[in-house]
Amino acid sequence: MRKDFTQFDKANEYVLNKDTVINHYIKYMLSRTQSMFAYTGLPDTIPASKLELMLQTKGYAFVTEVNGNLYALYGGLGGEPDVYEDSTEITVSNTALKLSKTYNIENDGVLVNNDVMQLGLLPILNKYGALLAENTISIHTVDIILRMVCMISASDDRTYTGALKFIEDIEKGKLSAIGESAFFDGVKVHSVANTQNYLTQFIEMEQYLKASCFNEIGLNANYNMKREALSSNESALNDDFLLPLVDNMIKERQTAIEKINEKYNLDISIDFASAWKVTHEENEKQIALSETIQEQINNGNEIDVTVDEKQGVHDNDRPLIKIKGDNDESGSERTKNEATTDDTDTDREYADKGENEDSDTTGEETDSAGTNEESTNESDKEIEETDTNTEDVDISHEDDAEPTPDSDTDTEGEASGSNEEIEDKDNDRDKN
Repeated sequence: MRKDFTQFDKANEYVLNKDTVINHYIKYMLSRTQSMFAYTGLPDTIPASKLELMLQTKGYAFVTEVNGNLYALYGGLGGEPDVYEDSTEITVSNTALKLSKTYNIENDGVLVNNDVMQLGLLPILNKYGALLAENTISIHTVDIILRMVCMISASDDRTYTGALKFIEDIEKGKLSAIGESAFFDGVKVHSVANTQNYLTQFIEMEQYLKASCFNEIGLNANYNMKREALSSNESALNDDFLLPLVDNMIKERQTAIEKINEKYNLDISIDFASAWKVTHEENEKQIALSETIQEQINNGNEIDVTVDEKQGVHDNDRPLIKIKGDNDESGSERTKNEATTDDTDTDREYADKGENEDSDTTGEETDSAGTNEESTNESDKEIEETDTNTEDVDISHEDDAEPTPDSDTDTEGEASGSNEEIEDKDNDRDKN
């Protein structure tokens, strides 16, 4: 049985109620960021989703052993600061574990930070969530105003009632008639300022805010406001802004995981996942390419880098590097392999073309030889026809486009040999 999921008034809360808009926006963004990292080797008592949710919302988590099991817990930081003004103690209270205890951060467990400042992602998500909530309401308001093509004013109650009846009939699709001129005298129609441009600006603001938030957390989203095609350079302008925050996040996690593995004899590992993994792999390729070019320049080689105009940082094909000079031995292994592959493909292309030409020439030779052989075993009339056919074969060879020297020599030799045999046979017959 089909059920209605919601009502219009309830659905309007996701547009007009600011708290509802912000909360759901943050929840959806946190659902996306759950795919940022991939863990292996975590104990069953520390689910990766719970650990990441605590790190991204609280800013840190404390991993310690309780009743023989490892848990990721949250608590208040305190104690006497160390030389770098960092907390040395954490007070944890957990009802499910019936735990209320103050731990020494250095000796009793490992503190895992989301980032070096222990901020988490909520400050970023709250900022853009508030801006998007305001912009969503603005879009809703302008959208409603755009329905008003004009405004009608009436001078008295009778005219007002007639105007309402007229609008109601038009809304229902009925044709209405006006029976008195007083209606025209009392009703005035006022034009409404065009708000179409405002709607376009609010839509662009929506795109800009969402793209900026995605860029903050390491996802590539273009916010260029140009109303035309973007070049590869323009579309890749924000690539450098994607990496610093997420690089710091994974660095903090890797540092903490090394301590956990050493302290509790585990084998936990972490790496980027989903779109974040693709972005960092492409960045590593660009870094390797830059290092290769710099190495060749330092070795005194002349570098020629050829890049397709449509090629961007996220394209699969990498720029082609050509090394000019005698110092090719110092070139990178990747450059040599690419050059070898290109040469092999070119040689294979020419080889295939040559084989096709040889096959055509060989076929013509076979037809010519077969025709001449039949001519030696037939009557005088057939011999004359054979002579004619032989001449046709020679003409066909002359019409061929650029025959190979070997094929021309073989064909001419076979044709002359056939003519000598025909003359000898004619002489024998005259003697008889």
